[in-house]
Amino acid sequence: MKGYVVAFVGENANGILEWWTVEILKEIERAGFETRLVNALKPNWADGLMESLTNRPPTFAFGLQGIGNNFAINGQNVWAKLGVPFFSYMGDAPYHRPRLHWQPNPRMYLLYSCADFYEAYCKYLPGPAIAMIHPNGFPENPHALDRRWREREIEIAYVKTGIDPARYTTMWDEFPKRLRSIAYDSAATALRGSDETIADICGARFAAENLSWGDHREMFCYIASTVDYYVRAVRAARMARFLMRLPARIYGPGWDFLDRSNSRATFHGNIPAGELLELYANSKVLASVSPSVRHGMHERVVAGLLARSVVLSDEFPFSRTELTDYPAFRGADIDSADFEERAMLALDTPADFDDALEISYREALTKLTLGAFVGPLLDLLALDRFEAGAQPFRAT
Repeated sequence: MKGYVVAFVGENANGILEWWTVEILKEIERAGFETRLVNALKPNWADGLMESLTNRPPTFAFGLQGIGNNFAINGQNVWAKLGVPFFSYMGDAPYHRPRLHWQPNPRMYLLYSCADFYEAYCKYLPGPAIAMIHPNGFPENPHALDRRWREREIEIAYVKTGIDPARYTTMWDEFPKRLRSIAYDSAATALRGSDETIADICGARFAAENLSWGDHREMFCYIASTVDYYVRAVRAARMARFLMRLPARIYGPGWDFLDRSNSRATFHGNIPAGELLELYANSKVLASVSPSVRHGMHERVVAGLLARSVVLSDEFPFSRTELTDYPAFRGADIDSADFEERAMLALDTPADFDDALEISYREALTKLTLGAFVGPLLDLLALDRFEAGAQPFRAT
């Protein structure tokens, strides 16, 4: 064996981060490592862990969304004390929870899922950790070939938590005048279909207001975070309203703010992460919206392609350049006035669409499974060895 890897998980709405981490660990085990999983929300999770780590330090530690990277005892970061690299895969922008992205300890690595988040880190919250964009990768779907596509039971599935956009505008109305203007104007710019990142849009609006946040990054982060959440809430609701015209199934809480009186779609509660792959593989179409991302893609898109489904999603610069080899990806500009008409055209698939589905599925198996994620993850060990050997060149 090559040593072992320790991974940390917490919890979220449907257990997706823990499920995904377990699948990543299986792929790491196939590369010859032992693995250990730590749930940081379980009582007394740290009891005995430090002794185990000290007796036999892991080759590296890992966490989605930075979970576990700030594990400390007596005020000292454990990974710095042990000299163990920690790889944090970050699937969200650094302005949401900046402390998870700001790690002053050596051998900390931030692996961003898309360029939007990486650029926000480099330009607006540059920290001491090494950062980079990391390739997408998602578990293969064992049910993808269980049913012929036209025999699947679900016409359209949409798995998304709903949030009433008014939650954020109500908050903005209490902001000081300049900050209120920045929030509203930034959101309006994004929802006009701008291809700039949320961070750049907000940064430009601060500059237009002749307002510098100086060392008070929390001011910028607070504004950018609420604008980001508002934009994704608006886009998610636009997709839901469109799907309410169709025999779709919408999974997830938070949609009570929609008028469903004439909806053809049915609404369902949260679905456990472990049941998602079977759901996707029993759906002809998987609908998705990107979380305010323009230069990357959400894992739902990858999951849909690996389920041999049609993927209906908002269209964005990344999809226009990187998803051209996937004819099962059907994009529509969600910020356009005629989004619903464009989305209906995107769903108008020809009778002989099986060949297009097969092309997309095979391409996804080649490029978008966990091998594409874990291979580059393990390659970082060589980068870490280089960094450790370069310590004499440190300026401080």
